Amino acid sequence: MPDTAVMDMAIIDQRILLTFDGDHGTLVFKDGYRPIGVVYFRLDDYLPEAPGRLLLELSAVDWQFVGYITVVEEELMRQRPIPNHIS
Repeated sequence: MPDTAVMDMAIIDQRILLTFDGDHGTLVFKDGYRPIGVVYFRLDDYLPEAPGRLLLELSAVDWQFVGYITVVEEELMRQRPIPNHIS
């Protein structure tokens, strides 16, 4: 499924997009897509349980995911606001 179709589905369904694909950031910052949020797992060599563990860690932090692209790495999490996001 093309990245644009995945992004369109997330926007229509008002869902935060969980992805391993960095191209979704390009869709937001260069192409003007406005999802409610994106969580990008930027992991290189990882064990199969790592994404689930990191997702559990995300659920325990006091961060806002609506209106942000959140980049999750093994030792780092960072956020950048989605431009012109309307909550």
